[in-house]
Amino acid sequence: MSLSPEFIAEARALAFYRKLKVRRARRHGKTRCDNGGLSGWKKIGRGHFGEAWEHEDYPGYVVKISGRAAFGRDALHTEKPSLDRWPTFAQHCQANPHPNLPKILHFERLSVGISFGIMPFYEEIDTSYGSADCAIVAQWGDYLGGTPGAPAWMWPIIGMRDALGMRVDLHSDNVMRDMDTGECIMTDPFSFVD
Repeated sequence: MSLSPEFIAEARALAFYRKLKVRRARRHGKTRCDNGGLSGWKKIGRGHFGEAWEHEDYPGYVVKISGRAAFGRDALHTEKPSLDRWPTFAQHCQANPHPNLPKILHFERLSVGISFGIMPFYEEIDTSYGSADCAIVAQWGDYLGGTPGAPAWMWPIIGMRDALGMRVDLHSDNVMRDMDTGECIMTDPFSFVD
């Protein structure tokens, strides 16, 4: 998958814009930041540290913007500078491709506290009780939690967890499915360290 320089520039502009909006809202003492983006962008997800966006002119791709604590939330109750581990994970995925890790097609650290990555669009998994997808997530969570016998491809991730003090954060919102291969993808298995 080849990304155009124009798409990368638009993703970079979106990341700077969202950082500015969050910073401005906090500076003015607001407790919420709106979900608006630049023209053509639509927010499709958010977490404690990040937001996921897609652009109408670039279907099939997702831009993940990663920032400081509570960056991706509507409520701006904290500006605690906990370190997000997604940028480290994204760089690991670039250097160590695997069918169960996201394909990070582009990654940039823009400044202290913000970065963005571009990856293919992955679909949500089946989260119903007893589904095969939920069983996979539970099994991976056990392995990352320290259960012996983890598959060999998970050892680098376990090593990252141990060396960097990463907290495992593997649940159904952090696992997606590659529509082309059918594989489950761990999109963000680590949390922050206080």
